[in-house]
Amino acid sequence: MGDLLFIIFIIWVLVYIFTSEPDKMTPDEKSELKSELKTKPMIVVVAGLGVMGTLLMFIGTVISRPFISLIGTWFITGYLVGQGFLMWEKNRGLSGIVVMGAIGLSVYGSGVYFLGW
Repeated sequence: MGDLLFIIFIIWVLVYIFTSEPDKMTPDEKSELKSELKTKPMIVVVAGLGVMGTLLMFIGTVISRPFISLIGTWFITGYLVGQGFLMWEKNRGLSGIVVMGAIGLSVYGSGVYFLGW
């Protein structure tokens, strides 16, 4: 179980690295981002879910506690669902795929842990 969750963790990190944009922002983009963060606190919550999920999966894998890694998987599921909601207006098809994939990840991870699939 721990190996599977660690593999999922590595895949998530690689996807994050390859899909993130570089930090080179113009001053106008920085001020726009600051105002957007003030008006949309869900962005901060979603980012927090991703960070907490990553930390929990890493800690659970290092100390060989699959349940902690499973909780991390649930946090990352929340992160992915939140990302799906945030991108709903821009790309509904991709948003649906991200949300369904996140729910599938959570159901599979829970099934592996609780039912021994």
